[in-house]
Amino acid sequence: MRRSNVKLTKREVDALRSEEGRYRVFDRDIPGFGVWVYPSGAKTFFLKALVAGRQVEVKLGRFGADLTVEQARALAIEKRGGIASGEDPAAVRRAWREAPTVKKAATEFLEQEGSKLKPKTLSTYRWDLEKAILPALGTLKIHGLGVEDLRRLHHGMRDTPSKANQCLRVISRLLNWAEEAGYRPLNSNPVKLVKKFYEEPRTLELTDEELEILGLALDEEEANPACGAVPVQMLRLILATGARRGEIVGLRWDELDMARGVIVKSEHKTARKSGKKVIPLNALALDVLKRVPRQLGNPLVFPYDSEESAITALKRAIARVRKTAEAKGMKAHIWIHGLRHLHASVGANAGESLEFVGELLGHKDKRTT
Repeated sequence: MRRSNVKLTKREVDALRSEEGRYRVFDRDIPGFGVWVYPSGAKTFFLKALVAGRQVEVKLGRFGADLTVEQARALAIEKRGGIASGEDPAAVRRAWREAPTVKKAATEFLEQEGSKLKPKTLSTYRWDLEKAILPALGTLKIHGLGVEDLRRLHHGMRDTPSKANQCLRVISRLLNWAEEAGYRPLNSNPVKLVKKFYEEPRTLELTDEELEILGLALDEEEANPACGAVPVQMLRLILATGARRGEIVGLRWDELDMARGVIVKSEHKTARKSGKKVIPLNALALDVLKRVPRQLGNPLVFPYDSEESAITALKRAIARVRKTAEAKGMKAHIWIHGLRHLHASVGANAGESLEFVGELLGHKDKRTT
């Protein structure tokens, strides 16, 4: 039996069944807000209010085609406030209709804020928006984007929890910007209400036997003329120094001080907080670098046409190394960033303090490696 006064949520509205004649259901929390259910199955949100001394019913939009329940609730609250202050309901509805979609707001956000982001961060934001966020939310109004919309997106990405949580961070940054731009009320960001997935910490620890297998797999990859030595040299340097992938891919000759046995990076992930980063070079790292030929006129130690092509070469190399190592009995899963963690675990097992290892890897929080 249908109820005439309920908390209108997506579940409740979805559950409303059509009858021979149209009927309406009011929301119990927002006075005058409700939904008409038609014999065809269509559902339309409305708001009843007192305007200039007379009762009027303002159509808000169709469920699904025009508005989600979250958006309809937000619009009803906005209209009630506008009517109370003497605004024309039609003008409020028109302003809502002309408000930017998530897709349009995201485009403006990247145009205005992109230059403030690091290139890698900007690339990540673009990828997450284009591949995951905008296909799901792009046509919705940025003003009415609510917690249920975000929960659906997040839940839909449950098979990739890390990426799902990352998308929430991107959306949160976008919505904070939308508040500053006047597209949303201040302090209306609903991301904080979405519970993030637990992410299993990814670490890489190898036995002495597995370390030997990894070394053999790297040797085979480097000796293969069809693959080339440069990607393996980068992998070895990540393993030897614990440096981040981007720090090695973008390594310049002027950042190398072979006499002192260090790399000095002015631009790196934590540069804004910690300034220049000094990466010590152990014997393995120095041996790798001594075997790298210098390309005349090129400032990069590992010259590629672009950062993307260098990363692609690294990914292909680690995939081949992983396959070779597994064929030799490796049980652990090897990945690029895992070599960085492996450097940390080897250093810690050798008696180095966690604080020192953390500093070595460039992390501000000693709990992170």
